[in-house]
Amino acid sequence: MDSLILLQQMLVLCAMMAIGLAAFKAKILNQGGYQNIASMIVKILNPFIIVSGVLSKKSDISGEAVWQNLILVFVLYGMLTAVSYLYVKIRRFPKREQRMYQLMLIFSNVGFMGIPLVRAMYGNEYVIFVAFYILGYNVLAYTYGIYLASGMSDRAVKFDIRKLLNPGTIASVTAILIFAFKIPVSAPVASLCEYMGNAAIPLSMMMIGVSLARLDLKRAFQGAENYIFLMVKMLAIPILAVLIVRQLPFNTRILGIFCITASMPVGGMVGMMAEEYGGNGEGEECNKAIAMTTILSAVTVPLVSLFF
Repeated sequence: MDSLILLQQMLVLCAMMAIGLAAFKAKILNQGGYQNIASMIVKILNPFIIVSGVLSKKSDISGEAVWQNLILVFVLYGMLTAVSYLYVKIRRFPKREQRMYQLMLIFSNVGFMGIPLVRAMYGNEYVIFVAFYILGYNVLAYTYGIYLASGMSDRAVKFDIRKLLNPGTIASVTAILIFAFKIPVSAPVASLCEYMGNAAIPLSMMMIGVSLARLDLKRAFQGAENYIFLMVKMLAIPILAVLIVRQLPFNTRILGIFCITASMPVGGMVGMMAEEYGGNGEGEECNKAIAMTTILSAVTVPLVSLFF
C-alpha cells in the first residue's frame, strides 16, 4: 500500500472537514441543516455509493477475493469484540464505562471515511468489499451494539429486529446480490448511482467537520485516559491486526482494504447509540472520542499503513 497516496487522501478529506467546520462557524450551516444533510447522506447518498461500486464495467474481481474479504470481515469484528472485552477488564472500568469503551473500540467510521479511502486507493469497483464490512457493522451494531449501549442505562431496552432493515444494510445486500448474480443494470441507472454516490464523499466529510465544530475540542484532548484509549484504538489494535493478516496468502488489495477499515476512527453511530440508550452523559464522552480519533486519523491511518 502506498502510504504517501493514503496520506494525501487523508489530507484531502481533512480539508473537506475543515470546510464543513468553517461553514458551521460562519453560520452558513446551522444545527437543523446539519441534521437534515447528515440524514440525507445516511439514507440516500451512501447507499448509492455502495451500489455504484458494483456497476463498474471494468471489474476483474474474482470469487476467491470475495471469500477472502468475507473471512477478513469476520476476523476484524471478532478481533475487535475480543480485544474490547479484554481492554475494559484490564482497565477495570465501572460497568457503564466498560460498555461505552467497548462500543467505541468495536464500531468505527467504516462508511463515511472507509468508502472514500478505498475508492481513492483501489478504484470504485472495490467499494463492493467495503459493503461486506458495512453489512457486518450494521448487523453487529443493531444486535450486540444495542446490548452494550443498553447496559449504560437503568431502563430496560427491547431489541427491535426491524432496525436491521436500514438503508445501509439494504444497499449492502443489494450490491452483493448484483455482484454475485451479475444482475444487468442499464447505463442510465449506473450513471445515476455514480453521480449520487460522488456527492456523498464531500458532504460526508463536511458533516464530520460540522460535528467537530459543535464540540469543545479542548476538553476532548484532556485527560490521560483519552490518550490511552487513542493509542489502543488508533495504533495498537490496527497495527496488531495488520501484522497478523498480512501473513495470510490473500489478495494484496483485499488485505489493503482490511488495513484501511481496521484503522478507522470511532464511528458517529456510537455517539447516537450512547445518547439514545445511555442517557448518563456517555453520549458526550463518545462524541469527544469521535472528535479526537477523527482529527488524529490523518496521522495514524498512514502510519498504520507503513506496517502493511
